[in-house]
Amino acid sequence: MTTVDWQYQSGAKSLVLLSMYGSVSDPMEAVKQTIHGMESSGGELVVPKREERPHGTEEPVYCGVFVKRQMGQKFTAPFCT
Repeated sequence: MTTVDWQYQSGAKSLVLLSMYGSVSDPMEAVKQTIHGMESSGGELVVPKREERPHGTEEPVYCGVFVKRQMGQKFTAPFCT
């Protein structure tokens, strides 16, 4: 897997983009483990994952919203995997 990340910060707010690409032998297991990892870190899926099928693709993408409180701050992360 190849990881690409980017961060923009303005004052106390920031936007972080993390992307990975490459060959995945079991895509559904990778999705399951990614979402499980977010939940096991102490956060909550406030918008449960839903299946999306981008035009021109065969595999589904799952999107949702994850929220976690950390050091008194609320961390909201929309995601697609």
